[in-house]
Amino acid sequence: MVNVNLDEMFKLIAGGAIFVLDSSEEGGLVGRAEELRFRVFRINGERTITKDTLLSAFADVFSFPDYFGHNWDALDECLRDLTWLERVNFILVFEKADKLLALGPQDFSTLIGILSRATFSWRAEGVTFSVILLGGTEASAAVEAALVKD
Repeated sequence: MVNVNLDEMFKLIAGGAIFVLDSSEEGGLVGRAEELRFRVFRINGERTITKDTLLSAFADVFSFPDYFGHNWDALDECLRDLTWLERVNFILVFEKADKLLALGPQDFSTLIGILSRATFSWRAEGVTFSVILLGGTEASAAVEAALVKD
């Protein structure tokens, strides 16, 4: 996890990683990502405060196949597959990421671990898969703690 400004992030993003940005950077982030031809996926943390609503949001945003099992293992598998999507560089943006902390420490840590593994898996394929959490210091501290566990 890296806590950087938008310009620094796009210098680092080629490797795929998890970033925490201030919410004020959102407009510049999406515009710059589209200029670089990244496919941007957005999930609103305010609407995903339970595991079930979060998993449903992932299924909707990424158009997961019907076999998606709506559990952590299925999320892990689908995020590292994505064969039903055009093979491009991806950015997943969590708006209001501080709200994801309502999942509780264990589920939040599981989510961050899955996202971290996805970034590494795609990097091995030569594809950038980066995760941007738009939030404040709470999100930043929670991501850092989750990555230390993983």
